[in-house]
Amino acid sequence: MLSVDIFSRTPVYRQVVDAMREQVRLGVFKPGEQVPSIRELSLELNVNPNTVFKAYAELERSGVLAPAAGRGYFVAQDAPERILSERLAKEWQAFRDAVNRLAEAGVSAGELEAAMRKCYTNEKEEKL
Repeated sequence: MLSVDIFSRTPVYRQVVDAMREQVRLGVFKPGEQVPSIRELSLELNVNPNTVFKAYAELERSGVLAPAAGRGYFVAQDAPERILSERLAKEWQAFRDAVNRLAEAGVSAGELEAAMRKCYTNEKEEKL
């Protein structure tokens, strides 16, 4: 199900967070569904339970997981929407950053708009 790369430069807890978010986004874990316990996941991934606890705590803070006292963690009802919203916010920020860099390089607003329309049109045509 989930996996981590102990040789990656990305911390293991971050890999768990990212993998869990992706599993929720893809519908592997559905809203209201219980996720593996901290102990189960730490054994499955062969990592320290504190690492999984740290990942679950971050997922709880971001609203992806919801704890149920004595029962474990469950996928929050609005988790897929939250994940999509956060992803779109990051994409819009990346877009704004790219536009600012291009503007600083001397690209006009008209050129940016033409390039955007061309990319958007090509993307739609490729999907057909």
